[in-house]
Amino acid sequence: MAQDPIVYGKYQLLELLARGGMGEVFKARSYGVEGFEKTLVIKRILPELSNNPRFVEMFIDEAKIAVTLTHANIAQVFDLGFADNTYFIAMEYVPGYDLATVLRWAKKLGRLLPQELAVYVVSELAKGLDYAHRRRDSELQPLNIVHRDVSPENVLLSYEGEVKITDFGIARSRSGIHRLTQLPPGKFAYLAPEQAREDDVDPRADLFALGVILYEILTGTRPFEGATHAETLERAKLGDAPPMTEVKPDLPQELSDIVMRAMAPNRSQRYATAGELYEDLIQFLYASGRRVGAHDLARCLEELAALAAERPKSEQIEPLSGIEEIFAESTGMHPSTGITPLAMPPRSAISS
Repeated sequence: MAQDPIVYGKYQLLELLARGGMGEVFKARSYGVEGFEKTLVIKRILPELSNNPRFVEMFIDEAKIAVTLTHANIAQVFDLGFADNTYFIAMEYVPGYDLATVLRWAKKLGRLLPQELAVYVVSELAKGLDYAHRRRDSELQPLNIVHRDVSPENVLLSYEGEVKITDFGIARSRSGIHRLTQLPPGKFAYLAPEQAREDDVDPRADLFALGVILYEILTGTRPFEGATHAETLERAKLGDAPPMTEVKPDLPQELSDIVMRAMAPNRSQRYATAGELYEDLIQFLYASGRRVGAHDLARCLEELAALAAERPKSEQIEPLSGIEEIFAESTGMHPSTGITPLAMPPRSAISS
């Protein structure tokens, strides 16, 4: 909802993008000398929660972890501050949509993203997570970062076709460990079995979530979603997903094998690293003879947004202006049938 600009610390708040029970997210602007301006996002705790030591510690830990991460596939954090009696994080503004919005559009339209673009999106996420998992501190000691909340709400797709993961709010690193509590119930569908059981986790929990996301994009269904949040959580604890080829028989067996390996209930049977998953996904694209990239994703998103805009107003889903639905409970996607792939727009160039 648009509003008059509000001065907030050294920033100016331009527009409220999302609000939940724990915080708010604003499109904002910073100013410098000689007319310098930068558009960014301010994510702040609600004032009443600034007095909650546990929540404040969690929020500060997020900033401390995320600010160390500088990668093309990770939304950058610039600043941690305190203004008007509440803590805030200043972070990169990514004009576009989050993946959850795109998947809801696709479901409404009875469409699927093209198979090659689904693989491309998840391969880009794997690159970002591989970087985060391997990140070291100034003394070259591993930070042992695990995102722990890899889900479509935390995947940003820009108008230019960039793919970025965001919101390390419950990340685990050597400097702090946060438990499963307070996860929005809708995100139970992406939890690795060990995380759903509240056991210790390692980077392979993030790889499991990537597998679930790719499964969902390719088939239009969430493999562990139940009729209730409790049922979804119980299914996640078991991690026993229907084989993809049973849900969508026309999928290549090689691609199904990659996804099911990432989603193996026993983490010792999953990929050891996000880098290994990335290599297999890229190899699949090479073997398919169709190398896709940011230009293709941008054109597909433009087509999907145009189709969604043609729907009756009562059926339209509002995009989230380039930032994830922070602190909000995600909307479930139930299995659907009769889904057809979106057509790949003609390409004048191929982006690697």
